[in-house]
Amino acid sequence: DQTITRAEVVSVVNRMLHRAPDHAYVDAHMDTLICFPDVKESLWAYYGIFEAANGHTCDITQKGESWKE
Repeated sequence: DQTITRAEVVSVVNRMLHRAPDHAYVDAHMDTLICFPDVKESLWAYYGIFEAANGHTCDITQKGESWKE
């Protein structure tokens, strides 16, 4: 009976839309991405939140998404 968290919602929606974060792209472009001061890198949904908050185009392969600039 607890309230659903942002991290949980992001995880569900990303899975539903078959979206997956590109960790290398996120790490290399922190200065251009939408960030949230309360989302720490240690959070289990850290990269998933970047996936949901930042619009992007991507190539989808068997290995997952590769974000394009």
